[in-house]
Amino acid sequence: MNHRVDLSPTHRGDRADMVVNGRAIGNSRVPLCDAARVLLGEGVASPDDTITTFRGDTPCLFGRVGAAAGQTVSEPPRGGLRFSRWQAFDASVVGG
Repeated sequence: MNHRVDLSPTHRGDRADMVVNGRAIGNSRVPLCDAARVLLGEGVASPDDTITTFRGDTPCLFGRVGAAAGQTVSEPPRGGLRFSRWQAFDASVVGG
C-alpha cells in the first residue's frame, strides 16, 4: 500500500504541515521520516508499505515506511545535509 502525505508550508519556512487522507498529522522539518513514524505508531502503515510526500500534484520524496521511519536528516559540521539513523528522545529529558 502507498501512503500519500500532502505537504504545505507553515509560517516557519523550515517546516511543512503534513496531511494524510485529509487529516493533519503534525508539522516537521523532515516530513517523510516523521510521517512514516506517525503512520507506523498509529498502526495505519506497515514497514513494507511505501510513503510519498507531495507538494500539490508534485511528488517529492518516497520510500518504504520502515526505512523512512528509521532515518532523519542531520547537518554535520563539515556541511551538507545527510540522512542518518533516527534515535528517539529520552522521555526523562523531554518531560515524558
